Amino acid sequence: MKSHSILLFAIFFSILYSCGTNPKPKTEQPEQFKEENVKLNDSLQKRIGLWAKEGAACYGLVLLTKKNKSIEYGKSVKTVIVRIKSDSIKVKVLEDVSLAKTKDCNKMSVLVGNTWWESEGDLFQTREEADKFLKAKGWEYKNKKRGKFKIGD
Repeated sequence: MKSHSILLFAIFFSILYSCGTNPKPKTEQPEQFKEENVKLNDSLQKRIGLWAKEGAACYGLVLLTKKNKSIEYGKSVKTVIVRIKSDSIKVKVLEDVSLAKTKDCNKMSVLVGNTWWESEGDLFQTREEADKFLKAKGWEYKNKKRGKFKIGD
């Protein structure tokens, strides 16, 4: 009986001791990151231009739409290209833009750090180009100031 307890103790001790000394199985090395050279599809490339590259500063559009999905007006916003896919470009906002302010609330705004995937191709190299596009479409921002006695605005 005593030999059984010594044998059990020896087995228990050897199992305990061997748990930390087993050779660790070789883990597979993670694959090296392969940078892919992604190219925009032809329609986006034609609309935006050859200047669009990751890290490039550009100007996007922030648009205020009505309930029927028609565009009321918009503003240009400074952005940077973060990532390019064949069918869209991810941009990050570099300045705050607000379209509809009330006393204590910004109804429609984008803040520094917001991102979106631009799939329509409405990115411009300069603010002047973006503002010219808005004006050509009739979407330029008009600061509406309502007077105390103004009727119909």
